[in-house]
Amino acid sequence: MPKIVDHEERKRCIVERALELFAHRGFSETGFADIAEACGLSRTHLYHYFRSKDEIFLYAVEGALGRIASGIEEIAQRNDLLLRDKLAHAFSLFAESRTNGTHAPILLELAMKLRKENTLIAARLHEQIRVLNQSVVSLLRGVGSEIQESRVPLVASVFFALVESTLLSSLFADAALIQEHIGEMVQMLGC
Repeated sequence: MPKIVDHEERKRCIVERALELFAHRGFSETGFADIAEACGLSRTHLYHYFRSKDEIFLYAVEGALGRIASGIEEIAQRNDLLLRDKLAHAFSLFAESRTNGTHAPILLELAMKLRKENTLIAARLHEQIRVLNQSVVSLLRGVGSEIQESRVPLVASVFFALVESTLLSSLFADAALIQEHIGEMVQMLGC
């Protein structure tokens, strides 16, 4: 009887191994054959799942950012939260991705490097960031939002600046400080 393989689970395992190799050896120094070997697959078999290292990387990034965007959309639907609490919860999705085993530091480093070297990756990353930004804008425009429509783009930009600076720093503020910063940001912008 043939073995049943969950292709999505296999893809996730391949990505996990590839990211470990990228972290250990570097993206440029890791070959497709290295990834296949680490996964216990032949290169030909690996091609059934991914055509290149770039494709593996994009799958990982799109998965991580897609989960964050979905989380933000869920938060936006919650009518039991004030805007500052929604922003704090949205921020925590980014902060948690940094520490919950999703290899966010590796993805962030590779994204910054590959964005300059590969126009396909740059375009796909730009699209993922656009989707994330739209999720935050929807949250800011949601029911019960205290933000004036004309200020929504500014608040979204400030929110992403806070996210980027936190992700790029090696130390994280505790949840209470994050909540305080977001509250101050909303108040400062007259929301």
